Amino acid sequence: MEAIHTPLAAAQSLTQVAQSNLSTPEGSYILSLCPSGPDALAAISSDNSLRVFDKRTLRLLPGVLYQNIHPAKSAKDESGPTDLCEYADGSSGLLVTSGRDGLVKVWDRRKGSVPAMVLKSGDKLPPLGAVACSPQTNLIAAGTDLAMRAASINFWDIRSPANMAMSYTESHNDDITVLQFSPFNPRLLLSGSTDTLVNIYDTTQKDEEEALKQVINHGSVHRAGFLSNNAAYVLSHDEQFAIHPLNAYVRGEATTVEQGEKVAEEPSPVDFKDVRDQLRCNYVAQVIRSNENVYIASGMLEQKRFDLMPVVKEPRWRFDESAVVRLPGAHGEEVVREVLLDESSRSLYTCGEDGFVRVWQMPDTAPEEPKVADTKMEEDNEDENEAEDEVKETKKRKKHSKEKHGLGKEKRKKKKEHRYKPY
Repeated sequence: MEAIHTPLAAAQSLTQVAQSNLSTPEGSYILSLCPSGPDALAAISSDNSLRVFDKRTLRLLPGVLYQNIHPAKSAKDESGPTDLCEYADGSSGLLVTSGRDGLVKVWDRRKGSVPAMVLKSGDKLPPLGAVACSPQTNLIAAGTDLAMRAASINFWDIRSPANMAMSYTESHNDDITVLQFSPFNPRLLLSGSTDTLVNIYDTTQKDEEEALKQVINHGSVHRAGFLSNNAAYVLSHDEQFAIHPLNAYVRGEATTVEQGEKVAEEPSPVDFKDVRDQLRCNYVAQVIRSNENVYIASGMLEQKRFDLMPVVKEPRWRFDESAVVRLPGAHGEEVVREVLLDESSRSLYTCGEDGFVRVWQMPDTAPEEPKVADTKMEEDNEDENEAEDEVKETKKRKKHSKEKHGLGKEKRKKKKEHRYKPY
């Protein structure tokens, strides 16, 4: 029996002020976004490219279109990027990608079209599913898919990248899907996996048993991250959502886990369970943490709707349905892959499986005039709606086989299909 969704309270609609396909080939997905310095953003695409563009005009920056960045190792292997982050140390302008080729590549916008560094874990290179950077501790971490009964988190010190600094090989037993260094304590790393576990490590410890400080059992992990110094969220591939308290050691209130166990009993997690009914959606894209707010971002494909629901703590975490933010039209009937909030301009950037980056004006800011997109978009402006409709028609047959890496059609069928599949 199909669920009956009661309508949300009146949502505040954002204004779309710009859009661009970043000159990607027709049918490409734009998979992920990240900052690239104060004035630009970077994107990875299913056409195996890394593109850097002006965040105001959405024009590609000259000399920073990197193509075929993670080629297949052989005809039977898969290719393409899987994750993207900025090594944001304030001066270097480095971007870091992980790929199905098992490599981490570091890209320097100032040094042409070849990677500045290529980081390897050895001779056997299982595909990588996640990458994270901690400039404060000089570390880059990458998580592997399951290979030969092992899934590893590998670390490199960017000051001596020729060899791995360390590796954690025993804490996960399936594909690693998420890595995040804590924005509140850069020595802490969170990992998530399809083995249902979220782990938190102290990366100053090379011994894995000593490094592992907290384990959360939730479900096959789609997204996870730190909400504060006291809490972390977990979102599963089947839209189960929960917020867990961090233990006393992770919070910095104990110097050992044993001391932490003597601290007053921890609060219980807030388990929202399957949030599709509560959010009136059929997929959840991610959780966004800003300086002021936390949002859970979700979409309803058939209604071409994408919402940001505030998640507030007063005193227990809950959804604030009175303050929903809506992106009218969103990315049509295609999945939104990434949402990036630029707090300096109060702009929201989205990318998706329609092949576009779109910019939305956040509340408390006067709407801007529509901005200029790239040259290809300008030339095709008159036929834009027709072209988008044609692309959508050719892709409608594929929209129920969504997969975390956005590979080619045949390759996606080999991967887990439940991540974005509407129910």
